[in-house]
Amino acid sequence: MRTETTSRGRRGGRLTTAVLGFPRTFAGYSDVLPNRIAESATMPIEHVLAVVPVSDFDASHAWYERLFGRPADNAPMGGLVEWRVTDTGWVQVTSDPGRAGSAQLNFAVEDLAAHVDDLAGRGLAPGAIEPASKGVELSTIHDPDGNVIAFIGNFRVDY
Repeated sequence: MRTETTSRGRRGGRLTTAVLGFPRTFAGYSDVLPNRIAESATMPIEHVLAVVPVSDFDASHAWYERLFGRPADNAPMGGLVEWRVTDTGWVQVTSDPGRAGSAQLNFAVEDLAAHVDDLAGRGLAPGAIEPASKGVELSTIHDPDGNVIAFIGNFRVDY
């Protein structure tokens, strides 16, 4: 299931992000966070693209479709597919055998236990949920090349 998101800019609204179909609202930060980011930016950034290098593009493309639970949003060129995971955040999977296995992605999700169960239901094998620090929990999974994907529960902007 794909969740559409809204984000608060300078004109008001509620700061929300969605990662992998799980919405996350940063309560209490809707008046502070966007302005803090805008004020500190010396170079406006409109989108963030995380690049995952893989050795077997076709096998990895299929694996990431299972991970995200849907086909890629874009295939801008041969050997590259991308999923939009938030309003301005993308994951690109690209054929790059020399760097395959060197990436790490971290995704904050609303309900980590439900997310881990959902991934297992898609035939993937996420790791056990482990406590990290200050109530944060983690579960990791590795793609076929060994790239690490960590799912974060109880994520906060400030600790």
